Amino acid sequence: MNDNQLLIRRIVRNAIVLALYVILTFVSYPVSFGLLQFRVSELLVLLCFFNRDYVIGITLGCLLSNIASPGSMMLWDLLFGTLGSLLSCLLVSFSKHLGIAMLFPIIINPLLVGAEFKIVGEVSGSYWWIVGMIMAGEATVIVISYIFYLFIMKKEAILNLIDAKRNRSFKW
Repeated sequence: MNDNQLLIRRIVRNAIVLALYVILTFVSYPVSFGLLQFRVSELLVLLCFFNRDYVIGITLGCLLSNIASPGSMMLWDLLFGTLGSLLSCLLVSFSKHLGIAMLFPIIINPLLVGAEFKIVGEVSGSYWWIVGMIMAGEATVIVISYIFYLFIMKKEAILNLIDAKRNRSFKW
């Protein structure tokens, strides 16, 4: 395959991941936003553990999804939520252990989105209470996706499908 074909494949894979992120966010819209959010689309973040290219698709998917943030949260969510996804994905993409990789979105996203909620002031309570609530939702989704990845990513066909370039023999 020549360089142009490889580039087109990377763009198409990222477009698919972006679309999946947006679709999963909108299908689960009632629980994708708010203080206790279970953003199902976050399960895609761990794809970055296998292929750094997906940082782009997931970050852009988060950006597009955050356009649907309710009320006065939208502009702040575009900034803080998207930045949280970008940082989480980048750190996941450099991790060598899936168990460590899953901690990044569980820690980073609640810290940034918690700051967003505190700045906008739509939720009362201390910053750490807000972070804890957001962390509970994020941890639920990431732990479920971690278990899912442990089983499905042991299949060579799946690793080839996602174009896993690294961590093909990942540690738990």
